[in-house]
Amino acid sequence: CYDSPQGNCAPDKRVAAPGSGVGGAASDTHCQDQRWYCIGLPEGVQVSLSAALTEFSFDALGRPVAPNGSFASLALTIASPGETRSVTVNQETGYVQ
Repeated sequence: CYDSPQGNCAPDKRVAAPGSGVGGAASDTHCQDQRWYCIGLPEGVQVSLSAALTEFSFDALGRPVAPNGSFASLALTIASPGETRSVTVNQETGYVQ
């Protein structure tokens, strides 16, 4: 969904999946409609954020912007059995590491 990444997406805003549904059983459980391009988290995968933030974007200068207009640095951690990866998005510069 290009205007509501949390899944509460109006049918006319959904991006169509190429061919049939994508992502398997996890996507079937998470997504509202198998015909749109939505991928659910596989079993055992956990995502955690350092801030109560559900979405953000980058402005024309590459700076991160939250829907409420402010953005603090964000740490995103994705964990699965046996593996953990972290990504940090820095305030003002938008540098992702």
